[in-house]
Amino acid sequence: VVHLLGALLAFALGLAYFWVQAWLSYYSPPSHDRKWVVLVRVIICSLCTCLVICMLVLYGTGFRSESAICEWALVMCFFALFAIFAAEFRHIDCHKLTIQKKQKMNGSDASGVWTIQEIH
Repeated sequence: VVHLLGALLAFALGLAYFWVQAWLSYYSPPSHDRKWVVLVRVIICSLCTCLVICMLVLYGTGFRSESAICEWALVMCFFALFAIFAAEFRHIDCHKLTIQKKQKMNGSDASGVWTIQEIH
């Protein structure tokens, strides 16, 4: 019972998160990836919803092994949904900020711009 409650909470909250993510992807600004990401995300979320319902019905009717199969299929679908984030995050660039030790910060000017001067 504890396992089923934990799985239900994890899958229900996870599925709600991915449905919100599908909705946000649909209303996001147009991009090349958005064309296929939204469709794939909605298809997999629909499959996950069916699997959650099947898992609960099978468990309730006494088919524990079949319910476990639905649970594992659901986990694999969740992995696929997480993998789709790679298509959206591949456009994010990370930059390294390097701070030199031998610099003195001057106050800002009237426009609020800070200036940095090197100390020799």
